[in-house]
Amino acid sequence: MLCHSITSYVSDCQNFGVVIQNWRTQQFCPLSCPANSHYETCAQICGKPCPGLTDIITCETDTCAEACACDSGFYFSGTNCVNANQCGCYENGIYQNIGETIISDDCNEIRTCLATGEVKHEAMACKSNEVCQDRNGIHGCYPSQCVLGVGGVFTFYSGGIGQITAAGAYEIVRVCNGILQFEWFRVVADVQICATGGTPITAAVYVFFDDLVITINSKQEIWFNGMKINKHHYTLRDGVLVKIEKDVVIIQKFGITVSYSIKQELSVSVGKYLSNRICGACGELTAIPKGATFQAQLDTYRAPDFPRCY
Repeated sequence: MLCHSITSYVSDCQNFGVVIQNWRTQQFCPLSCPANSHYETCAQICGKPCPGLTDIITCETDTCAEACACDSGFYFSGTNCVNANQCGCYENGIYQNIGETIISDDCNEIRTCLATGEVKHEAMACKSNEVCQDRNGIHGCYPSQCVLGVGGVFTFYSGGIGQITAAGAYEIVRVCNGILQFEWFRVVADVQICATGGTPITAAVYVFFDDLVITINSKQEIWFNGMKINKHHYTLRDGVLVKIEKDVVIIQKFGITVSYSIKQELSVSVGKYLSNRICGACGELTAIPKGATFQAQLDTYRAPDFPRCY
């Protein structure tokens, strides 16, 4: 209590401009300072801010107070005293470590924190076959990927998300009619709801090429043109490769990759060559019009050659 009382008394005196000498000792009211700092009776800890904080932290030059001041060669980061190469950058309320880059929300700019505490701004743009979004907590440009996930959660190439609520066979993606001949392909997902009140699952996937149909069921059993196969790797005609590992992956030489996991998650990605030639739900769905439902929009992409109960 005595130490607190004297501290308050000293602070009042300093506010009136009285010069106070060091009154603390190791035995009487000692003040412990954190790393890279030392005790001063008249300190301005904010007097040596990191370069990126000079516009944020301001000090009253005519006042001082007891405090821990940064040692020589160290700078105040806002919380403690650090080396210059640990200062980081502050801009518009955003902190970055030295050398760290941040991509803007619209993926039109890269912001890099320089050792000087300044933020370098560089223009960027996603490629035509990429989408600006977050994946695994990291924001950036990623290859366009359409995913029909667990429980019927549908993420299309534009980055939009919807929820499938009705069973049926849906034309997930295909090459637009009349555009390409040899590179033509089509993916149909058979979505089923196996119990009353149950969640939708992708029970089977059908991948069509020029004269080849690959069928995969939820047990990851595979058929080529109606013939069941049991090997782990197949190289088929027209540059089609099928790999059966953790997931069933179908790769075609023109940049098509279809992946179907044991959890019944279906993903389809296409390369730059096909990125502007894709139709079907993945390629055409963007945003749901006001007053409409996602399922109503998706119903327009039901596969017409698959039976449906009316």
